[in-house]
Amino acid sequence: GNGGCNTYNSTYQVADGFRLLINPVSSTQVACDQAIMDQENAYFALLPQMTRFQATTESLTLTDTNGTVSMMFSTAR
Repeated sequence: GNGGCNTYNSTYQVADGFRLLINPVSSTQVACDQAIMDQENAYFALLPQMTRFQATTESLTLTDTNGTVSMMFSTAR
């Protein structure tokens, strides 16, 4: 994927149709504006903390172990 500045990759596992294990992210090391880098670093750090997902044809929601919705993605229109 792309975090806004750098491309990244990771591996993941799905169990029971909703449980999620995302491994640590590896990424390129391109330097961008500091605000973008800060946001991207937070995103990369947060991804492995997601433990459940819900996907529809229009969205993807990721939650942490407390059930807190931490990330929501929607299809481009």
